[in-house]
Amino acid sequence: MRPDSAQEHTHPLLLPGAEPCCASPWFVPRLGRVRRCVLESCWRHRSGKSHFGFRISDFGFGTVRLLTSATTVLLLGAFLLAPSALAQFGLSRTPTLSQDRFKSGALTLRAFGPTHEAVRKSVVKLLLGGKPIALGAIINPNGLILTKASELKTGQLACSLTDGREVEASLLSMDDENDVALVKISALGLTPVEWAAEEPAVGQWVLTPGVDRLPEAAGVISVPVRKLHKRALIGVSLDFTTTAARVSGITAGLGAEKAGLKPGDIILAVNDSPIKDGEQLVNTLRQFREGENVKLRVKRSESEFEAGVQMMVPKAEPAPDPFLFSGSDFRDLSQFADKLKRKSDPVSQFLWDRLPSAVRREVSDHDETGAERERLRQVLVKELNRILQEGPIYQKQRFAGVTLSARTRSLVNSELADDQRVRLNRLLLEDAFPEEIAKSPPPRQLSRQDRMNRMGGELSQRAEGFELAIQHDTVLQPWQCGGPLVNLDGKAVGLNIARAGRVASYALPAELVKRMIEDWMSP
Repeated sequence: MRPDSAQEHTHPLLLPGAEPCCASPWFVPRLGRVRRCVLESCWRHRSGKSHFGFRISDFGFGTVRLLTSATTVLLLGAFLLAPSALAQFGLSRTPTLSQDRFKSGALTLRAFGPTHEAVRKSVVKLLLGGKPIALGAIINPNGLILTKASELKTGQLACSLTDGREVEASLLSMDDENDVALVKISALGLTPVEWAAEEPAVGQWVLTPGVDRLPEAAGVISVPVRKLHKRALIGVSLDFTTTAARVSGITAGLGAEKAGLKPGDIILAVNDSPIKDGEQLVNTLRQFREGENVKLRVKRSESEFEAGVQMMVPKAEPAPDPFLFSGSDFRDLSQFADKLKRKSDPVSQFLWDRLPSAVRREVSDHDETGAERERLRQVLVKELNRILQEGPIYQKQRFAGVTLSARTRSLVNSELADDQRVRLNRLLLEDAFPEEIAKSPPPRQLSRQDRMNRMGGELSQRAEGFELAIQHDTVLQPWQCGGPLVNLDGKAVGLNIARAGRVASYALPAELVKRMIEDWMSP
């Protein structure tokens, strides 16, 4: 607050018609008798002319005539053209913020300390092979935990508690629709999470607590509770060059094909609600879930009829592993087969020993005719891909005579995830048979949208298809999902279920989670 005695006056040297209006003052250190003054400037357009004016507010001694018109121009030039002048006044044109003051910085998170301390005893960290895979919310004193189901992989599951203990954990049940798992841990006397009675409001602060002294992250509710299902379709493509909802194509296997719709049909209504164009049809169908039936009024040529169509989610075909072999990957099939048959080096011997006896006979008896050659190509592709996926093939002695590429060596000397072992095996065979096997393609480049979404870390493997979800802007890592999302009172407004984008995370609302708990607990 400014002192009551402080006055504001327009500087007497303002150009004609100029009006001061700047809302953000520049604070200037004491100059002569002036302890603190505010230099404000603005452009004002009056009568088609631009004017520049100043206002000086003296917070200590009232208004003083600080500047003449000449010095005004000089001082303005110094501020605009000389960064060093700003530095002398303690000002910076490009202020920087310390990392610990960002939204998820340590200093910011420390401000939520009292709330976090009260709730962190209701949180656990789930571990697989000693590595964190998810957080969990305690719902029962006797060791029942809710967490994110799709992060629970095969292996020895454990749980880290706030008191430092690490205890065994086992999976009891799963809710596939909402990607939630019920887990039992070997601990008693735990503190269950408290659920909030009201829904969170947009703009409300929320906290993701963890087991350590600082919370995992903080954020703000950005979208209220809403449906977040996988997109269900009737299975048509539309001709948007017309004013009607005209079908231009039919997707095989979906409801429209089963109901007998054809290209050229015009959809006039959905459940007796008129449809004027393709855009309205799309927006109307978005309201329906997988498995629901819609009644379409369809016009074909000069006749109209009704068709019942089931909403369906297209089955996603798994993308082929880019490091598996295809028929085109053999540069010289005959030479490769000959090396296998002769077993002239340890790698060829290893592959030969792994081939079934029937395949060995085909390799030994192959000739150069077209049909036999293609048959051998298919057989070898199948068998090599089986070998690539069965397990590690690298042994130092086996590949002692092979010159390994730089990218192969980097993987050989690294601890690999399961999805990287196929890549390493493929690279090893490429290096062992450089004239016979073509180089595999580089890893797929992410699209610009994917790169933007992954800024700050990877996204959750499953980030859609939930019955209801709250969206907040907390930047979470996938392993930080599965635990409670709490308000500033320490009450859980939801269960974090997915990191879906660069600044988009989802939480199942408390009412939905409590309903799931009741279903699990009911006899």
